[in-house]
Amino acid sequence: SSTNAAFAVQVESLEKELRAASKFQSKYEKTSKKYKEEKKKAKELADQLSSFENDKLALDAKLVTMQTANKDVSVSLAKAERALEREKEKNATHRKEISRLQAKLESVQQERDTKVRSLE
Repeated sequence: SSTNAAFAVQVESLEKELRAASKFQSKYEKTSKKYKEEKKKAKELADQLSSFENDKLALDAKLVTMQTANKDVSVSLAKAERALEREKEKNATHRKEISRLQAKLESVQQERDTKVRSLE
């Protein structure tokens, strides 16, 4: 009977340990599952970050290309503005020459008119 009692105590002790081990295993499985989920999220975020970094590199390259094109356009615009100023100067010179020639023509016409009148 005392053997049975000792055996019953031992069984009870083992059952307690089994319940404790079962609780521990359950907590471990939950923690393990959470860890795997967090690891998956971390990988997704790392992939997103990598994608964003690649996008940024592409945008940086595009920006450099656009800045270079903008400089080229600015240089071309400056050249065109200088050419326009030269053309304006030429036009002003031509207008002066036209005015001079018109004045000379009027003068010659007046002389002719005067001579024609004097011959009449």
